[in-house]
Amino acid sequence: MQSEQSAGAVDILAGRTGIVGGWEVGVADAAGTGSIKKASLVVAAYPAGVPAEFSMQAVEHALVPVGDGLHQVLWILPGTGKQKGRVGISPVPNQHQPGAPGLAAVYIVADGWLRMNGPETRGASDIQVTAWNTSQSPASVEVQWRPSQYTVQDSDPKDIQHAHLRVGSSLDVGGRVLTVSAIEPQTANHPAWVRFEMVGSR
Repeated sequence: MQSEQSAGAVDILAGRTGIVGGWEVGVADAAGTGSIKKASLVVAAYPAGVPAEFSMQAVEHALVPVGDGLHQVLWILPGTGKQKGRVGISPVPNQHQPGAPGLAAVYIVADGWLRMNGPETRGASDIQVTAWNTSQSPASVEVQWRPSQYTVQDSDPKDIQHAHLRVGSSLDVGGRVLTVSAIEPQTANHPAWVRFEMVGSR
């Protein structure tokens, strides 16, 4: 799995991964027509020693959270026929991550999931937001998490856990403590997301 840098971008072909901000970014697909172009991304913090990965749908020119900050999706070239799509991401962050030294920021992005204690699904947990309450003050979210090796439909109901989270709330998932540092609604620059801080090393 390799990427190349071209025209100031980390250029990642669909089905491959590249390193952005010290983390691994995989492109599942790149599609779209006209001015609306989207890519399915998976961001993995494993190279930095953080046992977490998260998925998201990114649009061209939006900011995506990766490792050391928010990086811009510079371009998305949708796949055509046998030609795979590709995504170009800024190698340097447009905004640096807030947070205390020694803590890593991981995210649940709208319509995506956060996997803890992977990459193997056995022993890992997938966390998703089931309700966004970003119009309220203070903002909050409802989340559920379950064993990664099963879908929601195939999971035993007693293995699915739920929590109501606000900024400052903590969640213990498989011995890993995640503390909510921000709950942000969708903006012109990025989708809605929950940012967690966790100890960065294994």
